[in-house]
Amino acid sequence: LLHLRFNYRLTQVIRIETFVQSQSNKLLDVSGRHLIAAGLRFKAISTEHIRMYLANSYMYEVEISDPLNQKFYNHRNNTYMSLSIVLPKSKINITNILYYQPLYRDFSNYNISEQFKIEVPLSEKINVNSSFYYFFDSQTPINRSQYTSTVYIGIGVNLDSSNK
Repeated sequence: LLHLRFNYRLTQVIRIETFVQSQSNKLLDVSGRHLIAAGLRFKAISTEHIRMYLANSYMYEVEISDPLNQKFYNHRNNTYMSLSIVLPKSKINITNILYYQPLYRDFSNYNISEQFKIEVPLSEKINVNSSFYYFFDSQTPINRSQYTSTVYIGIGVNLDSSNK
């Protein structure tokens, strides 16, 4: 998965954002999925310890299926909610992003994905983190419903010298 995102603040609450993404997932019958999107992101909650964003965008997608030797050109809606919580005493950071991406021409053909991450600081520079990724495709290129999930556990290093 490669994902690049850019956003521009219009007001304190509204941002314009655009992103490109490239991924493959042979378990979902997708040899390649490439997309470009643009839309609006809204700041729903912003406190010292909690941030929540809601967003909606148009997404153009090219899906490549090697088993079918075909490319599919799709127009999807992309709606997501992002929630970040920092627990004040422990400084544990919890982030969850939930995406819903139906086809405009057929809302019964949709993708749902979730990214959940917990970062636990061990010191100012080192943390241990765990991530859970879930992806559901209601209709893969060969007309079946499939999902994948992955769990990662790792060590993070903060290289920011201004972080004290």
